[in-house]
Amino acid sequence: MPVMVDTGLGALQAAEVFAAKKHGCIVLCDAEHAPYGDKTPAFTIARGAEIVSYFYNWQREVCSASTTLPVVFACNSASVHAYERLRRDPWFSSPQEGRVMMGTIDPLVNAFSKNWDNLIMKEEYLSMSWYPHLLDKKSKGIQPHIVLFGTVSTIKSNVFQNIIRRKHPGATISAIACPNFATAIDNGISPKVLRSIVEERFSRIENPQGVTHYAGICTHYTGIINQFVIDRFHDIGNDSVIHLLQLPSMAHSYSGFVNENVTRHSRQEYVFNGSLFLTTGGDKKARKLTEIANQYFVHRQKATGWKSPFKGDVEFYSIDIPHNSELVEMIGRNDRTKPLKPMMDLAMEIGGLWRQQPPPRPSQFVLAA
Repeated sequence: MPVMVDTGLGALQAAEVFAAKKHGCIVLCDAEHAPYGDKTPAFTIARGAEIVSYFYNWQREVCSASTTLPVVFACNSASVHAYERLRRDPWFSSPQEGRVMMGTIDPLVNAFSKNWDNLIMKEEYLSMSWYPHLLDKKSKGIQPHIVLFGTVSTIKSNVFQNIIRRKHPGATISAIACPNFATAIDNGISPKVLRSIVEERFSRIENPQGVTHYAGICTHYTGIINQFVIDRFHDIGNDSVIHLLQLPSMAHSYSGFVNENVTRHSRQEYVFNGSLFLTTGGDKKARKLTEIANQYFVHRQKATGWKSPFKGDVEFYSIDIPHNSELVEMIGRNDRTKPLKPMMDLAMEIGGLWRQQPPPRPSQFVLAA
């Protein structure tokens, strides 16, 4: 059972995909600090460290000594900054001690690589299967042209672009930064307005008729944004563009991740029946997210006929994960190779903000089945 970390409805959409793959999860919307896409790398790393530490503390307080509670950064901005830093830190990444994390980058890049190695993805909403496919003679020798839509922070980091270029040196990459997309979705802006925003960004793609692959590298884009982009490709006659589905690729990879990082180390994954939805930012934010989430399910079912995998309404609960600005400053000043745990301990002494309350237990909440 993973902890899915994002800043808003992106975490909800991640939970849907995992639920469709029969994985229950704990969902954390860090709404108090949304969105990560316009924050500095130092802030995102610090906030990621705070959240991961909180759930490692949860694991210690709630789980048995041999149980692991994996943390999954569903947010791409958090993945390219926090996850990439934390996974190289010996305290934060220690499978033997039950401290493990997963990000969004490798599953998506692997999906792209498998696809281009003569496999084609059959696209079904919230599922992913691979089918052998022999490329026709006209397709052989064509270099891929992949379009990425993402937050300013994710695109500016160049992490996705660099990994793709290393694996596919001849690939053309069009990386389009999309300011305020995630905020617009979390605020419930109308589909008509969202479509116009997408069309403006789509107009920045050079030679869209020649695009071979598209990926929305923000979990907020999973539903309506990605659909609008694919619709625009079809409108201009590009019906062959392959939509790389990021969240399904993560869910598809999760079992292997657990085998490698949990089972292999003679540990068990923490599980309970159902899914739990948490948010920072107080009770008012929790009520607002609950309202928007359930409206989202209703609107999408009317538009697509697809039903939520959760029985009944989902309900968000408020928790407090303190934030220490002193830690952000320390990370900004220090070399990226320095261990983070000593910085956190020092920041706690200076700021006095890390005296956390004991984490709540799942039995205190109503779970979404």
